Amino acid sequence: MPRVEVPLQIGEAEEEELSAFLLEWSELQAEWDAQQLDGLFDFARDVALRCRHLKAKGREWSHSPGYGGVIYTLSTSNVSSLLFEMQAGLERLIRENEEEIAAHKEELLARSRARALRVAAGPGQGPVEAPIAAP
Repeated sequence: MPRVEVPLQIGEAEEEELSAFLLEWSELQAEWDAQQLDGLFDFARDVALRCRHLKAKGREWSHSPGYGGVIYTLSTSNVSSLLFEMQAGLERLIRENEEEIAAHKEELLARSRARALRVAAGPGQGPVEAPIAAP
């Protein structure tokens, strides 16, 4: 008799909250933060939605014209395989974008140092630096 896979609903999330929800669910938030990937990548788009064990079904909602969005219902038929795929996908994203990630970290460090110098100098004191261009 063939094996029947019953989908397990993981949860629901609005489009703009999808990455945060999936990072928390997969317990990959700490790794994502350690690599400082916010601002460079989107976990849902660049990792999770590429996993073949994740099913995401979107439905539009609207309370009034101009106020609405998409809510995704997320499910899987194999939790352990999905978690493995997400971990492997994140590792692949990091490996394939090492140079871009390193440059991003350097830029964040430079911004942090400049901010610390301004704070240490006090209001109206210290050098005025040109803003660092956004990525």
